Amino acid sequence: MLSIITACSRQQNLQKVLGSINLNLVERWIIVYDTSKSRSYTNIFEKYPKIKEVECDTPGVCGHPQINYALDMITDGFVYILDDDNVIHPNFWNVFKTHDINYIYTWDQVRGFNRTTKDYIVLKGGNIDKGEIDTAQFIVPKKYIDETRWVVDQRFGDFHFIKEIHDKYNEFFKYIPIQCAFWNRLQPSFVKIQKTEVNKNRNKKNPNIIREIWITELNTRL
Repeated sequence: MLSIITACSRQQNLQKVLGSINLNLVERWIIVYDTSKSRSYTNIFEKYPKIKEVECDTPGVCGHPQINYALDMITDGFVYILDDDNVIHPNFWNVFKTHDINYIYTWDQVRGFNRTTKDYIVLKGGNIDKGEIDTAQFIVPKKYIDETRWVVDQRFGDFHFIKEIHDKYNEFFKYIPIQCAFWNRLQPSFVKIQKTEVNKNRNKKNPNIIREIWITELNTRL
């Protein structure tokens, strides 16, 4: 089965995240609220037995201590780390059904849509290098994590985590050349960048046309 970990400081996104999760294929979804900066949260998923909401006040970068807190709660099965500004790609679930618990998997990530080339911007999952692999492209059985944890005070925590496991268990890695992950799908700054691009190319005769087309692309193609 599958355990999903989400370090959370943006609780407002969680309903959308839940909408992308097939709970029938999940053993647990552990949401770890980051209370390191005196934030407070109210549990919102008490009616869901597979969703566990906990708190961790250990300070660090980008929720890394919160991820480590959840890792200590898991003993077996696959582990998938999902950011609180992202959702699970629909292809993920079909591919997950084919996974062997004895292997570690990576896959491709959709990073956007290039209007000039009319093609997706894709980060390939076969390159384990800094800035070239994202946590959403990686799923690992707990038995291969061992004592490996996220570096709490450094960025690119996903890379360091994946790279350490890769160095130990390279022979068990399998790359699947299929788009099975999104990137920052719920991140407001990403949408603002797209709107800025729209404004630069606005149709002078009908200023609403290009904006409508572009937002449609953003909603349907990503």
